[in-house]
Amino acid sequence: MPRVLELALEQLATTLAPLRGPRTDPASPLAPRPLRVAAIDDGTYEVLDGFKRLASWTADGHTHVPVVVEDAPGVVRKARLLEANAPRRTLSPMDEARVVRSLADDDQLTPAQIATLLGRGRGWVDRRLTLGRRLASSLAAHVDDGRLSATTAHALAAFPRAEQPRLADAITRHGLRTRET
Repeated sequence: MPRVLELALEQLATTLAPLRGPRTDPASPLAPRPLRVAAIDDGTYEVLDGFKRLASWTADGHTHVPVVVEDAPGVVRKARLLEANAPRRTLSPMDEARVVRSLADDDQLTPAQIATLLGRGRGWVDRRLTLGRRLASSLAAHVDDGRLSATTAHALAAFPRAEQPRLADAITRHGLRTRET
């Protein structure tokens, strides 16, 4: 059974935070659960889940926070980042795309290896890689907040980046559904 520990803030690393998009509602009430972390070789702990709670506790002046330490070496940490928010509590398709792209680009995993690691199909990985690599960065927030579906964003990613914002604007302005897009 996992044990809850108290760790000093300086023992926590948040290098995986950029793989998560903006939080859905910063004013929403937060459950007083411990953070999920994984030990890193240098004696620190990488936060896997609980970025909003950590920010809140830090802002409130806490010096120590409750954590549950998980066994998650290397690239498994990124998989746990996604697992922590399934089923879709605060996870967007863009969050998934950022993690998949990081696994491919930073960790040099093949799409097949990523699919195995995340327990997904190869097509899902390919679609998330397309979003992560080809979608205009200005449109990522649209996917994060649900203004654009993953399917529509994937279709937009087939166009040159310079054209994508104009096309997305036309889609939202005219209220086009995914099928109409």
